[in-house]
Amino acid sequence: MNYIRKDIKCPNCQYTIGLVIDKNQPSQQIYDDCPSCHRAIEMKMVVNPLTQSVNFSFDSVEDGLF
Repeated sequence: MNYIRKDIKCPNCQYTIGLVIDKNQPSQQIYDDCPSCHRAIEMKMVVNPLTQSVNFSFDSVEDGLF
């Protein structure tokens, strides 16, 4: 099976978000909104096809609006 489940915490409100990741996908950078606080989250996913491992990093994204 090439799919893994990963639970992450929103960096803004700590809400738990469940992700299903396809390990065959290339590394990518994704922007999405938290379903709880609706603030933007930047997710960086790095896939190592040799070891079948996936590393994540998450950060909040400021929209620059004041």
